[in-house]
Amino acid sequence: MKPGFCLLAECPHCGEKKELLQLLSGNSLGVKLWSDLKKEMPMMPMVSPVQKCPKCGRFYMLNEVKQEEGKTYSFEEGWLTFEESLLALEELKSDKKDRLELLTIIVIWAYNDIQRKEPEKIRNTPTPEQTEMFRSVIKELLEQDIYTDNELLLAELYREIGEFDKCIHILEKFEPQSEFHELVKNSIIEHAKQQDSNVFCVLGE
Repeated sequence: MKPGFCLLAECPHCGEKKELLQLLSGNSLGVKLWSDLKKEMPMMPMVSPVQKCPKCGRFYMLNEVKQEEGKTYSFEEGWLTFEESLLALEELKSDKKDRLELLTIIVIWAYNDIQRKEPEKIRNTPTPEQTEMFRSVIKELLEQDIYTDNELLLAELYREIGEFDKCIHILEKFEPQSEFHELVKNSIIEHAKQQDSNVFCVLGE
């Protein structure tokens, strides 16, 4: 991984410029793929597409704001906590399907980040209140017909909110176009049959 000068993102609400990681090069060594389709790449980390302004505390879509190259280095990625992701969803959601899907994935990943294994292999557990809020929010979002063209992620959402039969039903109709998609499909079905709603590592662990 070779970092470059930081990316400066300008908050559309107050004008504060936030320094974010920008890479010149990287590689996929040590990559992990999770059941919610999040990739963790130590040598090619990603910057969150939704950012929180460090000054005013409001949220913005990174691709919708003014950007320029800074003159310093930064390793800030700007990923949101679960509570922040819910606030961002409320502030930024619209009728546009692509925006709603992006905000939904931010919520899913933020919730699952609570329980992903750390380097020392310790798994944290969301509080009952966080889990109840997560399931309530995702159920409401699924009523908006999101991810209808991504059956793997759609099925995973139903599995993670405990609707295991719905998850399996979707995947039984899904025809994988690659061995990798076949692996993900079978892995999600197996966990659904066990009535396991936790995120899990598909590859790389």
